[in-house]
Amino acid sequence: MRTISLLPEMNFPFHLKMSLNCQITSTVRNVNPWATFLGPLLSKILPNLVSPDLWLFEEPASITGAQDNATQAGYLSCIIRKLPEQQAKAPEEVLIPATGLYQTPSNDDRTYMEIFFGLNSLKKKQEWFRKYISLLLPAVIDPLVQYGIGFESHLQNIIVRVNSRTRELVGLAIRDMDGSRIHYPTFRCRAGYDLISGMAPGGHHILNDLRAVLHHVHKTLIQENAGHILYTLGLEPHGGWSIVRDELEKVLEPLAEHDGKVVHDFLLEETMPLYRFLGMRLFGRVTEDFEVNLPNFLLRGI
Repeated sequence: MRTISLLPEMNFPFHLKMSLNCQITSTVRNVNPWATFLGPLLSKILPNLVSPDLWLFEEPASITGAQDNATQAGYLSCIIRKLPEQQAKAPEEVLIPATGLYQTPSNDDRTYMEIFFGLNSLKKKQEWFRKYISLLLPAVIDPLVQYGIGFESHLQNIIVRVNSRTRELVGLAIRDMDGSRIHYPTFRCRAGYDLISGMAPGGHHILNDLRAVLHHVHKTLIQENAGHILYTLGLEPHGGWSIVRDELEKVLEPLAEHDGKVVHDFLLEETMPLYRFLGMRLFGRVTEDFEVNLPNFLLRGI
């Protein structure tokens, strides 16, 4: 809604992420000033830290307002986002925003992922979902455990890479540095980069509270991505959450010497805070956390 791509004849091969003075769900969708600092910083650092298999939508440049009031400055913010460089070397791959997978055409009850990938049986849905999760979890969990980087990995930010000839999942890309939450003690120690000196004071991206970062990842990765896809495919009563747990164990077991056990124990806690978006609107708390503890989705089916 607020990301613009220009016509090819304009010879500007970038996307523009613009501020939108409109409240959607819990917040006004402007681009906060801290995001304009963080994007270019992480775009220089992340290629050295994440697997080459995870493509990045880098943010090479940005601008924000000079006002002392962060909200007002955010109305003027803009971020330039470029397509992954690897795409030029893999012309057979197409990029599909994951949020489009569960949409349906106007003349069909099936989702696009069912149509495009031929998911016409329970077994095919389970196999495809396992493949998707086997790509998704390492892409997000590895940087989290090793460097304290918590990507905002909901369906809008995860881009599925598909071989256009075989129609097989081959990898993922990720966008929106603004959504990242970084546990700075882990990042500073293991990655060795200084983020503080390059950031404006304030903001909510760089944190000293590891649980806050893990909660952010659980919400966006487990609840808003894996959970949404498996529910749409009808896999909740057919082993969907077991698939997620199995693949999570495969990712975290080799990382136990780092913080793998800490991440494992947190993600599998009995209860997990969930945002109450309707409550935010009813009580007018649109910029504050408004949560309730509920049984952890990840434990369903045990």
